Amino acid sequence: MTGLRNAHALRNAVTNIAGKDRVFTLLNRADRAGGLPRATIVKALGTEPDMIIPDLGKGMTQAVNLGIPALKHVSKLRRHLAPIVREITGVGSMKRSGWKRWLGL
Repeated sequence: MTGLRNAHALRNAVTNIAGKDRVFTLLNRADRAGGLPRATIVKALGTEPDMIIPDLGKGMTQAVNLGIPALKHVSKLRRHLAPIVREITGVGSMKRSGWKRWLGL
């Protein structure tokens, strides 16, 4: 709960400095067994998280223990990281069809 209160205060501070469109909240390992219920998280943050990465299971821990990139070991991770990367880089989320991709359009 302390971490959530700190996240709420930090988000407010950064929003006041940088503007609301420059800040997003990411909830990692959502719905983890033994974790806080989502309603509690939303209440503490004062809003829904902007992006959510679910708990992806033991594969993440195995990747760390094996010393291999998690993207190669946990196939679902790429799908959850893509929107975050698009947000950070400003790259649009529209997928290009096969022929447009080949033509560079």
